[in-house]
Amino acid sequence: MTPLSVLLIGLFLFDRLLWDLFNGILTEEKAFKNVFNPQGFLNLTFTLQCLSTIVISPIFEELFFRKLVFNQLLRPYSLTIAIIVSSALFSVIHFETPHNLLATFFGGLLFALVFYRTQNILYPIILHMGFNFVILFFGVEIAQFYGGLHYNLLYYILAFIGLLLIYLSFKWLNQAKS
Repeated sequence: MTPLSVLLIGLFLFDRLLWDLFNGILTEEKAFKNVFNPQGFLNLTFTLQCLSTIVISPIFEELFFRKLVFNQLLRPYSLTIAIIVSSALFSVIHFETPHNLLATFFGGLLFALVFYRTQNILYPIILHMGFNFVILFFGVEIAQFYGGLHYNLLYYILAFIGLLLIYLSFKWLNQAKS
């Protein structure tokens, strides 16, 4: 298991809490309804959506927001400012899914930290691709699982485990860098 796979698992476990927190702010009518339908595997529209979501978007978004924006902000500003501003901008471009803005901002923070720690753009690209893949193909099942928890103790334990895995993966990345 690699630090990125541990980080990906942690991101999924903690991301749901952020998703639900922000969804509580929006009414159900305002929340974007996912129209993704993985049943048409041979459908050209489905294939193009997968290609765009899993491959093209992560590559271009990470090159733009981490390699270009983050690096440019890092020159005149502190690391904290560069991470927050690049993550906020990353979140804003995902406005078509407003219920996802907080989770996207948190993901942007992690992608920026991974890029900063590794100085390799491939790591956040792979992480972003993996996250989009799981959400695209298993998002409905994940939502049903968490919906069944009804914010009970297990729900919060999973979020805590997610944070712990994120923390441990960054420690692991730091050790691998040394």
